[in-house]
Amino acid sequence: MAIKLQDLQIDIPSMFKDDVLLIGEGHPFQKYVDGVKTDDIGGVTYECVNTGMNYEKVSVKVRGETKPSIQYEGTPIKVIFEGLEGKAYQDFKHGGEIKLSLSASAILRADTKTTLKINKDVN
Repeated sequence: MAIKLQDLQIDIPSMFKDDVLLIGEGHPFQKYVDGVKTDDIGGVTYECVNTGMNYEKVSVKVRGETKPSIQYEGTPIKVIFEGLEGKAYQDFKHGGEIKLSLSASAILRADTKTTLKINKDVN
């Protein structure tokens, strides 16, 4: 019995719970209707790397955005995705590599400001 790639269940949110870094400008993507590209904007695609996946580069489509909500400033930006989902597929154009198709409902800057309180006894 052969296993089909689309039948595998992958816990995408768990794969992206570690640091995800935005590494490029967001750019709009077009909607498809019945497999045909339309002129309507479907959202914005962001190029990211995931430190939990050996810094693999991935694209995440944020549905419904008409312009990038986070501006890339030349250095990696720590981000999180809400409503992240996706699936694996085999890219036969590139030697049959297994890749991820990812989409989310929102992208947010991760809170990088942490506060460390030290209780110091002074005698």
